[in-house]
Amino acid sequence: MPHVSVTIMPLVGCAYGSKKYVEEAGIVQDLREEIAQMREAIAQQQSMQNLHKEVRLLREQIAKQKEEREGTDLCVKGLEEALVKQTKANDALEEFWDRVSQGMDAIDEDVIDRNRADSFFDHANSRDEEE
Repeated sequence: MPHVSVTIMPLVGCAYGSKKYVEEAGIVQDLREEIAQMREAIAQQQSMQNLHKEVRLLREQIAKQKEEREGTDLCVKGLEEALVKQTKANDALEEFWDRVSQGMDAIDEDVIDRNRADSFFDHANSRDEEE
């Protein structure tokens, strides 16, 4: 019988070794799947972090654009106010020059009238001197 036991023992050992190998292979496969899941989770976490960074940058950009728009709105409002003031100043200046022109016309008429009067008196005086 020793011959039979020698033959059975290697088969039992081989079967045990195969079973152990299959179990280890299953554990290895489970570990590989778990590692793959962890890698996927890490990639998703990094993706989320990147998205959070992009959202933060976009919010900052929106805030800057809002500030710039508010600044532009203030500039436009200031320019509109300055335009209104300039228009009023131009109107006042035009009115002033109209009055100056009217005054100059009145002075010219007065000078003409005085010249006529002087001319008349000069003419009258020269007649008196001739007589």
